[in-house]
Amino acid sequence: MAPELADSTTAHSVRTDVGEPCIRGEPEVTDLPARVGPAEFSALGSMIAVRCPSDLDPWMRKAGGLWEPGSRRWLIERRRIGPLIRNLRRNTDPLFRRAGIDLDEG
Repeated sequence: MAPELADSTTAHSVRTDVGEPCIRGEPEVTDLPARVGPAEFSALGSMIAVRCPSDLDPWMRKAGGLWEPGSRRWLIERRRIGPLIRNLRRNTDPLFRRAGIDLDEG
């Protein structure tokens, strides 16, 4: 009888950009905010859907986003959403505070 070979789908623990450690191939975004500044986030299968004003298009492209014209939203890979959220928090929140809009009220 041949010895059992290790399953090629063995789970490996890795750290994602956002959230807790996860199983490779199935990244979880546990800390996905509903909104950062004018951008709204939602999970869509293996991608994150982002609806935002066209002013933020360069940041979406930099994060490797794909524009979905039918639903007018950007699709971003889960592994690239962490840096995008950090950039949005760093750059949009001060602008909204300066305009007198409190992003934390809800």
